Amino acid sequence: MKRKIVLFLGIVSLLCGIVTFLLYGMHAGQVTLIIIGVLLLFPFKSKTEKSEENNSSILSEKNVQSVEIAANHHKEEAKQPEEATTPEVQTPHVNIAFFRDTKSNSFSVAGVTFSNESGKIRSRQTILRRILFNDPPFDCDHVVTLEKYTFENEPAFYVKVNDYIIGNVPKEFVPYVYYNFDRPYKIVDFQVYGGQNGKKFGASLKMVYLDVEQN
Repeated sequence: MKRKIVLFLGIVSLLCGIVTFLLYGMHAGQVTLIIIGVLLLFPFKSKTEKSEENNSSILSEKNVQSVEIAANHHKEEAKQPEEATTPEVQTPHVNIAFFRDTKSNSFSVAGVTFSNESGKIRSRQTILRRILFNDPPFDCDHVVTLEKYTFENEPAFYVKVNDYIIGNVPKEFVPYVYYNFDRPYKIVDFQVYGGQNGKKFGASLKMVYLDVEQN
């Protein structure tokens, strides 16, 4: 209440001094009124500036706190991927003994209709036809071998005759060959068939393991 009265008196004194100066010119009474008005209003100006400074300081502190909170939150989010644990991939149990307990494997060669990426003869059908009719370079002995490679991160095996790829071990037989590939073996009963009446050429073989007695 006292502040309002002082403010009112300061404004009235200042206005009276200005009005009388405009109407009657400069004299001591007008100067006194103006000085009194300025002195009465000056404390309010100081308080207003201090209040603005305080408000500005409070806002700055809040902004700094907001930035710190945001920075800490960002750090926590950045740490989360490091702290998160990757779930273990459960691989199915492979009964190796089941695949090892075998004396021989017989199967038809897969992929005989594809073409090879390199070689003098790339068509596997052409290679099989030449093997069947003993055409060069298969007019002498036929040496059949298996060659291990990786396809889509899985083991696979080429079937080769005289170093020419004629196809692959079928997927369902790959575990038998893979888990026994360290065992001594020989390939017998290799046959090429087909070609009649527009039929595709094919091949079959039998793998016999030499570390067990064959019946």
